[in-house]
Amino acid sequence: MIKKLQKKMIAVSMLAITIVLAVIIGAINIANYSSVQNNANRLMAILADNGGKMPASQFERGKQNPALHAENGADKKPVPESGDKGKSKIGAFSAETPYETRYFTVALDENGNAVSADTGFIAAISESEAEALAQKLFATGKKQGFTGNYKYKFVQNNSGTLCIFLDCTRDLNSFYSFLISGVAIGAAGLLLVFVLVVLFSKAVVRPVAESYEKQRRFITDAGHELKTPLTVIEANTEVIEMENGESEWTQSTKNQVARLSNLTSQLIMLAKMDEALPKESKANFSLSDAVLQTAQPFEAVAVSSGKCLECNVESGIDIIGDKKAVCTLISVLLDNAMKYSSPGSRVIVSLKKTDKKKVLSVYNKTDFEIKKEDLPRLFDRFYRPDASRNSQTGGSGIGLSVAKAVADSHRAKILAESEDGKSLNIKVVFN
Repeated sequence: MIKKLQKKMIAVSMLAITIVLAVIIGAINIANYSSVQNNANRLMAILADNGGKMPASQFERGKQNPALHAENGADKKPVPESGDKGKSKIGAFSAETPYETRYFTVALDENGNAVSADTGFIAAISESEAEALAQKLFATGKKQGFTGNYKYKFVQNNSGTLCIFLDCTRDLNSFYSFLISGVAIGAAGLLLVFVLVVLFSKAVVRPVAESYEKQRRFITDAGHELKTPLTVIEANTEVIEMENGESEWTQSTKNQVARLSNLTSQLIMLAKMDEALPKESKANFSLSDAVLQTAQPFEAVAVSSGKCLECNVESGIDIIGDKKAVCTLISVLLDNAMKYSSPGSRVIVSLKKTDKKKVLSVYNKTDFEIKKEDLPRLFDRFYRPDASRNSQTGGSGIGLSVAKAVADSHRAKILAESEDGKSLNIKVVFN
């Protein structure tokens, strides 16, 4: 149980840290990509305003491009000169921008046929390739976007349509490099955090482990201490019956002693089941035989209470586990079904193999309503959905907790189902 708690704490911590890192890295890279887009859009605006040319004069010191001037607002002051000799920065651009920018343009007629191409400012593409690319993009109907590492935009002019292509390879490579570096650093950070969380989780759960161990030891010690007075009470009651004869009072005392003895035994077993089963206690055994052997004594119980016990068990089904603990699980499920089944009804225990799973189920009808929200809580310790009925049947609300502890120790799945609210089917699925 403590190991499960530690694993859950590690999982939750790592999930939270992973989400935070993912959000941070994602936000930074989204901002970075947005910056790439904005710079590309501003350069495209300059090219569009100047007929597909990058005018070097507008980047000289003291001058500002009309497109940028419109973006900044007519009431804004011109950007001051920088201290760098021979450079004037307009926004994110400098006087070197016209010579660093790689672009090409294609003029198209109204039908989308290429008229001319200007590839003088790029070496990676020929005029014929540029014309073919522009015609292909014109046919899509999109006005702007990305094709490979090129950002394109169609603008209308007096002679037709001009398709402007801006090479964003350098900016995109920088973006992807930053993205990969961020992911790699984040992964390395997560690995380091994982190691630290694993180390510190032991110290975090230590107080819980100590408290749980004290509780488990108390239950075990108290259970053993209770056995002696219960045995004395039972012996004294028998002596009273021998001297004065049996009465309703002595019988009531014996019933309560038996009930308390059963509760004590279940508590002790539950405390033991919370510990991991030692490997030497696990062995291969026939689950089919275990079900039949455990169910046999309940046939007499069923007959005496006017009920019917039906066994549908496939032969040859084996599992690896603690046979004694599994027999206790089967006994608990059958005892629960006998106690809470309707008078004159059938209790059906079945065992079958589906694919690689071995499914044990115990079914019984009830004469009280079972709510769907109660089904998952049936395996909680001391949970009783109907206290009055439990007091009549002698239930303690701990039997199914024992069954769940045994199932968990064998890595089996246990669940309760009720199709109509008037029946209960408890399944145990062994791997």
